[in-house]
Amino acid sequence: MPPNVERYPIAGGGSLTVKVKAGDKFTLKDVQGGQPVVLSFSDAKGRSDVNAIGGRGQSLQIFGHASPAGTLAEFWVNQDGNLKIMTPAIDMSPEAQDTVTDIELRLTRAHPKLKIIGDDLPEPLGDILQDIRIRAATARSFHVKAGEYIQIIDVSGRQMTDF
Repeated sequence: MPPNVERYPIAGGGSLTVKVKAGDKFTLKDVQGGQPVVLSFSDAKGRSDVNAIGGRGQSLQIFGHASPAGTLAEFWVNQDGNLKIMTPAIDMSPEAQDTVTDIELRLTRAHPKLKIIGDDLPEPLGDILQDIRIRAATARSFHVKAGEYIQIIDVSGRQMTDF
């Protein structure tokens, strides 16, 4: 991806808050379809108003149970603040096919921050299920299911990894 584009997966039933600035553009993709999304925006003083992203009122709902897979929605940010993206989940009926699904955010920065040498990470090899950063000289355990892949990137350099 270009250096000014950031990619964030948002799990169904979850949320993500990200700082945005005037001039930024973001695109949301309903990856598998059928996932409602609620957007809210708060300015630097904490006032909630989605007018900063082209909506009206306190929140803006996009997509829904009838949206097809791959549906896109694009927005421009007209003031600095915090963008919150929520993917609500409802109790699923065994007869219905209304499971929660993932949403993808692509944020195009109008003014990307300066890159620090060694801060660049390569694109993931596949869809990210977990993103775990383990500080140098520490250890951590986590669960991996059969068939899942693990991608290890030594971001600090000269670290040893054991399984």
